[in-house]
Amino acid sequence: MGALDIAQELCNSKFCNAKMLFPQGDLSITAAVEFEAKVFPRIMLEGWLEHVLPFTALILDARGAKYIDESKKSKFGPMDEFRTRMSKQEEETGVLEDANKRAVRPIQDFYEKAEEVGQERKGVFYGGGEEPQYVDFCVVAAVMWGVVVRGDVVLEVIDKVGDGRIAKVVRKCQESLM
Repeated sequence: MGALDIAQELCNSKFCNAKMLFPQGDLSITAAVEFEAKVFPRIMLEGWLEHVLPFTALILDARGAKYIDESKKSKFGPMDEFRTRMSKQEEETGVLEDANKRAVRPIQDFYEKAEEVGQERKGVFYGGGEEPQYVDFCVVAAVMWGVVVRGDVVLEVIDKVGDGRIAKVVRKCQESLM
């Protein structure tokens, strides 16, 4: 059972207000499915597969690092060697910022597409909403993974991409949790 399945299951219980997570009903659920199935894979392919994934083991405990190393070894070889190659490439070419820009661009496109649907709404969140919904927190989770693994370069990039929308979503989601 994935995160979206769990969220939907919780919303079917008496303890959850489904309007909080999925305020636009089926449209909100469709957005979450699209993010998970189409947008997140593009984030990975556009840059994070090479510039975030190999460094993820460095922030995990020994058991988590071992899992990452073992589960990705067949595709990328030993993670420490992959990480070394990527680090060398980043140092020689300065490609990290560009890779992060490419990686967050699918998120920007996702929000721009949603604006077309919710034109009359002027909020920063998905579909022009004033309050974050499930898919906005999925976006924040993806972005913060990059931030935790690679640092401020990701935050700097999200401020620059498009109109800074992704940075606004991240900050406002954080504020909504305080």
